[in-house]
Amino acid sequence: MGLLVDRIEGRTGPDEDVAENRRDHADGRYVPHLRGGAEPLRPGQDLDDGSPHDRARREEAHVLERVDGLVAQRRLPEPGQMPEQEVRRPERERDEWVREDAQRVDRAHREDGPEQRPGQPRDDAERREIAEQEGFRVGLIEAPEHGHFPTLLAARLRRILLPLSTNVVSTAVTRALRVLKTFSLQLPDGVRVSIDVEALRGVADSGDLADDVTDLLVACGEAARDRGTGIVLAIDELQYVRAQELSALIVAIHRTNQLNLPVILTGAGLPQLRGLAGEAKSYAERLFDFPQIGSLVPADARTALALPAAESGASIDDAALDIMVDRSHGYPYFLQEWGYHVWNTAPSSPITGDDVVRAAPRVQDQLDQNFFLVRLDRLTPKERDYLVAMASLGPGPHRSGDIAARLGVRVESVAPRRSALIAKGIIYSPAHGDTAFTVPLFDDFLQRALPRP
Repeated sequence: MGLLVDRIEGRTGPDEDVAENRRDHADGRYVPHLRGGAEPLRPGQDLDDGSPHDRARREEAHVLERVDGLVAQRRLPEPGQMPEQEVRRPERERDEWVREDAQRVDRAHREDGPEQRPGQPRDDAERREIAEQEGFRVGLIEAPEHGHFPTLLAARLRRILLPLSTNVVSTAVTRALRVLKTFSLQLPDGVRVSIDVEALRGVADSGDLADDVTDLLVACGEAARDRGTGIVLAIDELQYVRAQELSALIVAIHRTNQLNLPVILTGAGLPQLRGLAGEAKSYAERLFDFPQIGSLVPADARTALALPAAESGASIDDAALDIMVDRSHGYPYFLQEWGYHVWNTAPSSPITGDDVVRAAPRVQDQLDQNFFLVRLDRLTPKERDYLVAMASLGPGPHRSGDIAARLGVRVESVAPRRSALIAKGIIYSPAHGDTAFTVPLFDDFLQRALPRP
């Protein structure tokens, strides 16, 4: 499983826009909001453009006024032409706040108790609670395999923005709601996203999904900044987001980063997520981190089993732990099933290897019926044939040509089947031309359930 995390530090600056973002130069709509660039003024542009309202922006405007001509002529300033004190740019102050806040949270976690145990990740509700305790507004989205992602995005952003519009009137929040209303009217189910404001014409209504999602997230980020908060978009099953939608989302996050807006994207998906993001936008690997969350190493797998038992007053001997870790391959869900059934099978403490052996048939039946078979039922007969041939070669990864040879066909003829299985999350490509199962032991199940003739 891949985890997609928006970088906070080291992000691209507002004056580093690239053509990949579909803008070879700064879009006039965003010029008033750019901060921190020392670019010469354009003809007819005034230093009051953008209406600086805080001290940092007024100081920066003063600096630009004094050095603009020097920058354009590419010569060094004479003594006394530059201010002696450093201008405190807003993005630098925000970076320092983020760093200080992260250090404070880290200290609090160390003081409050041990880290989360291996194999027991927090659920979405707890992640949301933590983020909201830190002052963020969280939009949880489970990407649909066959649904319309932009509609879900609009609904979650509506849920975030409406509470920001209560009690205190905010121009930025009102504008964001109007942009959301405009965006929602372009959706197939737009009438279902109810917002009691007038749509803002000319923004988020171009018909180009990347432009419109960018307009929407920029407006939401400005609203969050105005109310002293931030937005976290937490998307699960991100591999199901269509290529065009994923590209639009990446472009929008890229733009909010350039404008230093408090919008963060975090997502989880199957191993092919890194490749999908890279195909959607080539700069995705510079914009995001992709930590891998897979099977636990043996030491962590043993801890995931032994520690909960110890907290309940029981112990597990080394032989029992060795069997469960080996049979589960350290896969977190498999460890949970082994722990559950062995706990219910063992008559007393300590839990022994014999207890594990007695529980093994129940564990295998549980995984076959409620995990592997659910995946198999989604497949066409031709896709099953491909997987059976792949399983006959062993756990993998395997070369695509070897799988085609086992089927007795040319590799080009089975490429559509392979692509369909990747899209369904059954297999993935860890390297060019290689194919592997997304979960361990699926090859064993296939050889039991669908033996080759």
